[in-house]
Amino acid sequence: MSSSFSWLDHSDRERQRMLDAIERLAEKETRDELGLGAIRDGLSDFFFPGTNTIQTRARYFLFVPWIYRGLETNAGSIKDPAARARRDEFALIDALCQSDYQEGVIGARARHKLKRLPSNIYWLGLGKWGIRHFPGSQDDYHQRLKSPDRLVKVLDDDSDIVDGSPRPNWHSGLPDPPKDLLQTASLRLTREEASYLRERIRHTSGVNRPGFPEGSKNWENGSHGKEEQVLTGGSRARSAHRDRDPGESRFGV
Repeated sequence: MSSSFSWLDHSDRERQRMLDAIERLAEKETRDELGLGAIRDGLSDFFFPGTNTIQTRARYFLFVPWIYRGLETNAGSIKDPAARARRDEFALIDALCQSDYQEGVIGARARHKLKRLPSNIYWLGLGKWGIRHFPGSQDDYHQRLKSPDRLVKVLDDDSDIVDGSPRPNWHSGLPDPPKDLLQTASLRLTREEASYLRERIRHTSGVNRPGFPEGSKNWENGSHGKEEQVLTGGSRARSAHRDRDPGESRFGV
């Protein structure tokens, strides 16, 4: 008979930290005998806000809101937003696995058996970077999608949101998704997307963080090179997850 454990959490942040801790249990020879983990996590959050060691590619910070904004557009006709979002994320995995650049695809091996989806891995980071305005958890957001009237924004003659109308759930400057996103997706950032993410990090951090120098060419070339490592906080170098699917979990969470 297999063993299992469970826990109670009272916030989305606590749940995320517990899931990250469980992910680290899957690493071999993981120790923190001196209790330095809290210091490490504090420094990581300061130098690389909104990131963690199981994130893989910066474009997921766009994939998730693109998928959810698409659901908001058709919210009135979707009976189960959570199931629809999960279906779309599986379609994204399939599309990325057919692309010419597959390193860092979350769920590449597990595919539709993936336990922890990219939207969950990146949810807190999206809030930290100010891309996600919705203040609650994913479950709360899915419940919001079941009430499409609460998503309608009232605009005045200048296209500004009227006081008292619902605030948009996603940042208004979010780049438009590519056509046929769920059929021909790619992990490669475009120049516009890289500039947008740079602006979000700088705006929400309040200071010029180390690793984001003014006019950095790495942010302007639209490639998947060094700027990807900066955006994810060098997660590949800091994590033992590189040889395993970032969304896979032995604990079924």
